[in-house]
Amino acid sequence: MNNKVGAITFSYSTSMDAKNIAIILEDSSGLVNNEWVLSTFDPDLVSVIKNSSNETMEKNIKNWMDLPKNVNNVLAMIGQTSEIEDLWHKCVGNQVISFLEYLYQKPFDFNNISAYATSAPMCDDNPKENEFFFISKNSYRQTWNTTGINLWRKHSLSVIAHELNHFMFYKYYGDLEKTLSASQFLTLKESLIFFSDPASTGYAIERPLRDFYLSLDRNRHSLDEIIKLAVAKLLNQ
Repeated sequence: MNNKVGAITFSYSTSMDAKNIAIILEDSSGLVNNEWVLSTFDPDLVSVIKNSSNETMEKNIKNWMDLPKNVNNVLAMIGQTSEIEDLWHKCVGNQVISFLEYLYQKPFDFNNISAYATSAPMCDDNPKENEFFFISKNSYRQTWNTTGINLWRKHSLSVIAHELNHFMFYKYYGDLEKTLSASQFLTLKESLIFFSDPASTGYAIERPLRDFYLSLDRNRHSLDEIIKLAVAKLLNQ
């Protein structure tokens, strides 16, 4: 196994799933539509969340997930995590890492990254703690039956590539947090997904930068040069 591919370990636990859900619902960036997120959950879980404070939400979500009635969901999440891990090691990992190294023109130099499956439709990432979340088959529970089993695998792997793009950005351009405001840094970070997944729509705050990227001759600019141009554009707004 390629050591870079093997640097990422995959797992599922209700404690980490609950952590991701709480982080998303408590997000203050303005990017999260909480009603949409809640619409993807079991109604009983929604009730638990709505009756929780920010201080108790994570614990209450975990306690609900650990109820005997939810054991099949937990087992399904564990099984799906194993499927994604197998696909990553055997089929996709080398491709994603090689592409990110080509895009950034820098090595994928990470050790012991933890990837956690989540039943939420959105994922948090924390490069400082070497962890991120990826979406499982249980997400979007109301639509998987009509879209087919292959879609959830493809979507999960796309999310992993998305999060690892963020890891590369933080590793090599994290110092920009000292130059940009928190909102500007977030906008730049998310906008760079355009280069690894141009079909994704992204958030509304990214649109001006994405339009700017489209106006550039990609053959004449490295990503490093594009990021410098994007920073200048953000600072001059």
